Amino acid sequence: MKKLIIIVLAFSVQVALAQEIGALDSQKPNAWRTMGGFSLYGGGDVTGFTLVNEYLRYLTPHIKVGPNIKFSSANRIRRYKTGLNLQEDDFLLVHANIYEVGGMGYYEYLNPDRNGLEIGVGVFYRHLQNTIATGPNTEYIGVIRVPESAIGQYGENTVGFNVYLGFIVNISQAINLNLGGLVQGDTEGNGGFGAFGGLTVAF
Repeated sequence: MKKLIIIVLAFSVQVALAQEIGALDSQKPNAWRTMGGFSLYGGGDVTGFTLVNEYLRYLTPHIKVGPNIKFSSANRIRRYKTGLNLQEDDFLLVHANIYEVGGMGYYEYLNPDRNGLEIGVGVFYRHLQNTIATGPNTEYIGVIRVPESAIGQYGENTVGFNVYLGFIVNISQAINLNLGGLVQGDTEGNGGFGAFGGLTVAF
């Protein structure tokens, strides 16, 4: 009886593996994804847009991995009154160009119509190029000092993590529409949130 159980289990495992391999062979194993959308940084007061390009390789019908590159441009501007009797216009502008390279792994589940969900986690290396501009009565003191009516710049290099949750909508056998949200953090305590949309092309 034990031998029969072992034989049945071994056969079941072989059938499952064959189904996985067959399913992977029946679909295109590579994909290119381009997405763009709205981003929040810092405490949510630095807003901008993000563009992501990503190559993906399916390891199984449900698991895919790959590298990505990402560019974001975000800023925060505060306008207020200063000077004698608060009659003068003043401002403080913080602008950041953010460059990232990283890698992601995803678990994808699709229904028979090939629509479904994906969950992803990954890591990245980030370079931030920050620009600070001050008004006539505003001085900025932070990582650098920027006096009144001046512009200062500084760079920052960090590493961090991404967590992604997305929806996949099948358009054709080779093209999917993607909608998703991203949460990230880095070693300098910079947080980030994003909402993106785009297309995946399989090949």
